[in-house]
Amino acid sequence: MAETNAPVSCPDTSVAQVRALLPEGRRVYLRENGITELPLHGLNTFLEPLWWPIHAAKVQGSKRVVACADRTGRAEWFGLFELRVREG
Repeated sequence: MAETNAPVSCPDTSVAQVRALLPEGRRVYLRENGITELPLHGLNTFLEPLWWPIHAAKVQGSKRVVACADRTGRAEWFGLFELRVREG
């Protein structure tokens, strides 16, 4: 019988994946990493209680923007993204 490793926590794994794309405190153009769409509201609903919200900023130029779903599912366009530890 093969041994299995202890399960990895889903929140820990998810935060690690987000941190791989968005190093803490560094503003990143996700479009340059091939990301064209992002469920931003859904991600922040998950990440906010873990103290890791994604901050998004609008930018000039359509070549650097990402379509982000808001809480109603409509697209809003942002260019720069930053993962910050929530203060509080």
